[in-house]
Amino acid sequence: MVVGLDQGVQEFEALDTLDQWCHQPVRLVGGVLGRGRTPLVLPTIFGRGAYTIGLAGIALFFCALIGTQLVLTLFLQIGHGFTAGQAGLGNLPVAIGTAIGGALSGAILAEKLGRMILQLGAAVQLAGAALLWTELEHDGAFSIWHVVPGIALAGAGSGAVIAALFSVIPAAVRDDEIGSASGVLTAVQSIASSIGVAISGSVFFDAITTGTAEQAYQHTLTVLAALLVAFLALTFAFPRKARPDPHSDDTDPAKPNTVLVPAA
Repeated sequence: MVVGLDQGVQEFEALDTLDQWCHQPVRLVGGVLGRGRTPLVLPTIFGRGAYTIGLAGIALFFCALIGTQLVLTLFLQIGHGFTAGQAGLGNLPVAIGTAIGGALSGAILAEKLGRMILQLGAAVQLAGAALLWTELEHDGAFSIWHVVPGIALAGAGSGAVIAALFSVIPAAVRDDEIGSASGVLTAVQSIASSIGVAISGSVFFDAITTGTAEQAYQHTLTVLAALLVAFLALTFAFPRKARPDPHSDDTDPAKPNTVLVPAA
Protein backbone atom coordinates (compact mmCIF):
# COMPACT_ATOMS: atom_id res chain seq x y z
CA MET A 1 0.00 0.00 0.00
CA VAL A 2 2.87 2.36 0.77
CA VAL A 3 4.40 1.82 -2.67
CA GLY A 4 1.00 2.32 -4.28
CA LEU A 5 0.40 5.60 -2.51
CA ASP A 6 3.91 6.73 -3.32
CA GLN A 7 4.05 5.68 -6.98
CA GLY A 8 0.41 5.54 -8.06
CA VAL A 9 -1.84 2.80 -9.40
CA GLN A 10 0.12 2.39 -12.62
CA GLU A 11 3.08 1.17 -10.60
CA PHE A 12 1.08 -1.85 -9.48
CA GLU A 13 -0.38 -2.47 -12.94
CA ALA A 14 3.14 -2.93 -14.23
CA LEU A 15 3.83 -5.77 -11.79
CA ASP A 16 2.97 -8.53 -14.24
CA THR A 17 5.96 -10.78 -13.75
CA LEU A 18 7.25 -12.84 -10.83
CA ASP A 19 10.61 -11.11 -11.10
CA GLN A 20 9.01 -7.73 -10.51
CA TRP A 21 7.08 -9.01 -7.51
CA CYS A 22 10.29 -10.38 -6.00
CA HIS A 23 11.81 -6.90 -6.10
CA GLN A 24 8.95 -5.31 -4.16
CA PRO A 25 10.42 -5.89 -0.65
CA VAL A 26 13.53 -3.99 -1.74
CA ARG A 27 11.42 -1.20 -3.20
CA LEU A 28 9.29 -1.07 -0.07
CA VAL A 29 12.37 -0.66 2.12
CA GLY A 30 13.42 2.15 -0.20
CA GLY A 31 10.05 3.80 0.31
CA VAL A 32 10.35 3.53 4.07
CA LEU A 33 13.86 4.92 4.14
CA GLY A 34 12.92 7.69 1.78
CA ARG A 35 15.28 7.24 -1.19
CA GLY A 36 16.51 10.77 -0.83
CA ARG A 37 13.18 12.20 0.27
CA THR A 38 11.52 12.48 3.66
CA PRO A 39 11.39 8.89 5.00
CA LEU A 40 8.32 7.32 6.57
CA VAL A 41 10.54 6.11 9.43
CA LEU A 42 13.69 7.93 10.44
CA PRO A 43 16.40 5.25 10.62
CA THR A 44 18.26 7.22 13.28
CA ILE A 45 15.80 6.05 15.93
CA PHE A 46 17.25 2.54 15.71
CA GLY A 47 20.65 3.88 16.66
CA ARG A 48 19.40 4.88 20.09
CA GLY A 49 20.01 2.00 22.44
CA ALA A 50 17.36 2.79 25.02
CA TYR A 51 14.71 3.08 22.31
CA THR A 52 15.72 -0.14 20.56
CA ILE A 53 15.64 -2.03 23.85
CA GLY A 54 12.29 -0.39 24.50
CA LEU A 55 10.97 -1.95 21.29
CA ALA A 56 11.96 -5.37 22.58
CA GLY A 57 10.38 -4.56 25.94
CA ILE A 58 7.07 -3.44 24.47
CA ALA A 59 7.00 -6.59 22.33
CA LEU A 60 7.46 -8.81 25.39
CA PHE A 61 4.88 -6.94 27.41
CA PHE A 62 2.07 -6.97 24.87
CA CYS A 63 2.85 -10.52 23.86
CA ALA A 64 2.21 -11.50 27.48
CA LEU A 65 -0.75 -9.18 28.07
CA ILE A 66 -2.95 -9.85 25.05
CA GLY A 67 -2.25 -13.57 25.02
CA THR A 68 -3.32 -14.11 28.60
CA GLN A 69 -6.39 -11.90 28.20
CA LEU A 70 -7.52 -14.19 25.39
CA VAL A 71 -6.87 -17.27 27.52
CA LEU A 72 -9.09 -15.95 30.31
CA THR A 73 -12.00 -15.88 27.88
CA LEU A 74 -11.13 -19.36 26.56
CA PHE A 75 -10.87 -20.64 30.11
CA LEU A 76 -14.33 -19.38 30.98
CA GLN A 77 -16.07 -20.44 27.77
CA ILE A 78 -14.38 -23.73 26.94
CA GLY A 79 -13.42 -24.78 30.43
CA HIS A 80 -16.59 -23.83 32.29
CA GLY A 81 -19.29 -23.33 29.68
CA PHE A 82 -19.72 -19.59 30.03
CA THR A 83 -21.60 -17.86 27.24
CA ALA A 84 -19.91 -15.07 25.32
CA GLY A 85 -21.79 -12.50 27.41
CA GLN A 86 -20.88 -14.19 30.69
CA ALA A 87 -17.24 -14.44 29.66
CA GLY A 88 -17.28 -10.75 28.80
CA LEU A 89 -18.59 -9.93 32.26
CA GLY A 90 -15.94 -12.23 33.67
CA ASN A 91 -13.31 -9.96 32.13
CA LEU A 92 -14.78 -6.93 33.90
CA PRO A 93 -12.46 -7.21 36.95
CA VAL A 94 -9.50 -7.03 34.58
CA ALA A 95 -10.90 -3.89 32.97
CA ILE A 96 -11.59 -2.26 36.33
CA GLY A 97 -8.12 -3.10 37.60
CA THR A 98 -6.56 -1.80 34.39
CA ALA A 99 -8.52 1.46 34.66
CA ILE A 100 -7.45 2.00 38.26
CA GLY A 101 -3.80 1.18 37.60
CA GLY A 102 -3.76 3.30 34.46
CA ALA A 103 -5.36 6.27 36.17
CA LEU A 104 -2.87 6.25 39.03
CA SER A 105 0.08 5.76 36.71
CA GLY A 106 -0.93 8.28 34.07
CA ALA A 107 -2.01 11.02 36.45
CA ILE A 108 0.60 10.77 39.18
CA LEU A 109 3.14 7.97 39.20
CA ALA A 110 4.58 7.96 35.67
CA GLU A 111 5.79 11.55 35.89
CA LYS A 112 7.23 11.11 39.37
CA LEU A 113 8.73 7.64 39.06
CA GLY A 114 9.63 7.33 35.39
CA ARG A 115 10.68 3.82 34.47
CA MET A 116 10.22 2.66 38.06
CA ILE A 117 6.46 2.59 37.50
CA LEU A 118 7.03 0.07 34.70
CA GLN A 119 8.96 -2.12 37.10
CA LEU A 120 6.36 -1.76 39.84
CA GLY A 121 3.55 -2.47 37.39
CA ALA A 122 5.26 -5.61 36.09
CA ALA A 123 5.86 -6.75 39.67
CA VAL A 124 2.17 -6.25 40.49
CA GLN A 125 1.25 -8.26 37.38
CA LEU A 126 3.51 -11.08 38.50
CA ALA A 127 1.94 -10.97 41.95
CA GLY A 128 -1.51 -11.14 40.35
CA ALA A 129 -0.43 -14.11 38.24
CA ALA A 130 0.90 -15.89 41.33
CA LEU A 131 -2.33 -15.21 43.21
CA LEU A 132 -4.37 -16.43 40.25
CA TRP A 133 -2.30 -19.62 40.12
CA THR A 134 -3.22 -20.41 43.73
CA GLU A 135 -6.87 -19.51 43.10
CA LEU A 136 -7.00 -22.03 40.25
CA GLU A 137 -6.10 -24.75 42.78
CA HIS A 138 -9.51 -24.26 44.41
CA ASP A 139 -11.47 -27.49 44.89
CA GLY A 140 -15.17 -27.79 44.24
CA ALA A 141 -17.49 -26.01 41.84
CA PHE A 142 -15.95 -23.12 39.93
CA SER A 143 -17.15 -19.55 40.41
CA ILE A 144 -15.79 -16.45 38.73
CA TRP A 145 -15.41 -14.94 42.20
CA HIS A 146 -12.64 -17.46 42.90
CA VAL A 147 -10.33 -15.73 40.39
CA VAL A 148 -11.48 -12.11 40.67
CA PRO A 149 -8.72 -10.98 43.09
CA GLY A 150 -5.95 -12.40 40.92
CA ILE A 151 -7.16 -11.08 37.58
CA ALA A 152 -8.01 -7.68 39.06
CA LEU A 153 -4.54 -7.36 40.60
CA ALA A 154 -2.91 -8.38 37.33
CA GLY A 155 -5.10 -5.86 35.52
CA ALA A 156 -4.00 -3.06 37.86
CA GLY A 157 -0.36 -3.86 37.15
CA SER A 158 -0.87 -3.94 33.39
CA GLY A 159 -2.75 -0.64 33.50
CA ALA A 160 0.12 1.01 35.33
CA VAL A 161 2.56 -0.20 32.69
CA ILE A 162 0.42 0.72 29.67
CA ALA A 163 -0.16 4.27 30.91
CA ALA A 164 3.57 4.95 31.23
CA LEU A 165 5.09 2.80 28.50
CA PHE A 166 4.40 5.16 25.62
CA SER A 167 5.84 8.15 27.45
CA VAL A 168 8.94 6.50 28.91
CA ILE A 169 10.31 4.77 25.80
CA PRO A 170 9.95 7.79 23.46
CA ALA A 171 12.05 9.81 25.92
CA ALA A 172 15.08 8.19 24.27
CA VAL A 173 14.55 9.98 20.94
CA ARG A 174 14.80 13.57 19.75
CA ASP A 175 11.77 15.77 19.16
CA ASP A 176 12.07 15.47 15.38
CA GLU A 177 12.08 11.67 15.68
CA ILE A 178 9.02 11.33 17.88
CA GLY A 179 6.59 10.67 15.01
CA SER A 180 8.65 7.81 13.63
CA ALA A 181 9.33 6.43 17.10
CA SER A 182 5.65 6.42 18.08
CA GLY A 183 4.62 4.80 14.81
CA VAL A 184 7.15 1.99 15.15
CA LEU A 185 6.13 1.41 18.78
CA THR A 186 2.49 1.02 17.73
CA ALA A 187 3.44 -1.36 14.92
CA VAL A 188 5.53 -3.51 17.27
CA GLN A 189 2.66 -3.53 19.76
CA SER A 190 0.25 -4.88 17.15
CA ILE A 191 2.64 -7.56 15.90
CA ALA A 192 3.55 -8.66 19.43
CA SER A 193 -0.13 -8.87 20.39
CA SER A 194 -0.78 -11.24 17.49
CA ILE A 195 2.21 -13.37 18.43
CA GLY A 196 1.03 -13.46 22.05
CA VAL A 197 -2.39 -14.70 20.99
CA ALA A 198 -0.77 -17.45 18.95
CA ILE A 199 1.61 -18.53 21.72
CA SER A 200 -0.82 -18.45 24.64
CA GLY A 201 -3.64 -19.97 22.61
CA SER A 202 -1.39 -22.82 21.47
CA VAL A 203 -0.18 -23.48 25.01
CA PHE A 204 -3.74 -23.47 26.37
CA PHE A 205 -5.22 -25.77 23.74
CA ASP A 206 -2.28 -28.16 23.96
CA ALA A 207 -2.51 -28.38 27.75
CA ILE A 208 -6.30 -28.73 27.94
CA THR A 209 -6.20 -31.91 25.83
CA THR A 210 -4.33 -33.73 28.59
CA GLY A 211 -5.55 -31.90 31.69
CA THR A 212 -8.19 -29.65 33.16
CA ALA A 213 -8.98 -26.08 32.14
CA GLU A 214 -7.39 -24.88 35.38
CA GLN A 215 -4.16 -26.71 34.57
CA ALA A 216 -4.16 -25.33 31.04
CA TYR A 217 -4.63 -21.81 32.40
CA GLN A 218 -1.75 -22.37 34.79
CA HIS A 219 0.46 -23.37 31.88
CA THR A 220 -0.25 -20.06 30.18
CA LEU A 221 0.50 -18.21 33.40
CA THR A 222 4.02 -19.66 33.31
CA VAL A 223 4.43 -18.17 29.82
CA LEU A 224 3.12 -14.84 31.14
CA ALA A 225 5.56 -14.92 34.03
CA ALA A 226 8.54 -15.70 31.80
CA LEU A 227 7.71 -12.86 29.41
CA LEU A 228 7.15 -10.39 32.24
CA VAL A 229 10.43 -11.31 33.92
CA ALA A 230 12.22 -10.70 30.62
CA PHE A 231 10.38 -7.38 30.25
CA LEU A 232 11.28 -6.42 33.81
CA ALA A 233 14.95 -7.09 33.12
CA LEU A 234 14.90 -4.85 30.04
CA THR A 235 13.27 -1.93 31.85
CA PHE A 236 16.57 -1.15 33.58
CA ALA A 237 17.89 -0.01 30.18
CA PHE A 238 14.89 2.24 29.49
CA PRO A 239 15.09 6.02 29.90
CA ARG A 240 14.92 6.95 33.56
CA LYS A 241 12.22 9.58 33.15
CA ALA A 242 9.12 9.86 31.00
CA ARG A 243 9.09 12.23 28.05
CA PRO A 244 7.91 15.70 29.15
CA ASP A 245 4.37 16.51 28.11
CA PRO A 246 4.53 19.54 25.77
CA HIS A 247 0.98 20.48 26.78
CA SER A 248 1.56 20.39 30.52
CA ASP A 249 1.22 23.61 32.50
CA ASP A 250 4.77 23.49 33.77
CA THR A 251 6.33 23.32 30.32
CA ASP A 252 7.98 26.58 29.30
CA PRO A 253 7.05 27.23 25.63
CA ALA A 254 10.15 29.39 25.23
CA LYS A 255 12.40 26.42 25.91
CA PRO A 256 12.81 23.33 23.74
CA ASN A 257 11.71 20.02 25.20
CA THR A 258 14.51 18.25 27.00
CA VAL A 259 14.85 14.57 26.21
CA LEU A 260 16.22 12.55 29.05
CA VAL A 261 18.37 9.64 27.93
CA PRO A 262 20.00 7.28 30.43
CA ALA A 263 23.73 7.61 30.71
CA ALA A 264 25.81 4.98 28.96
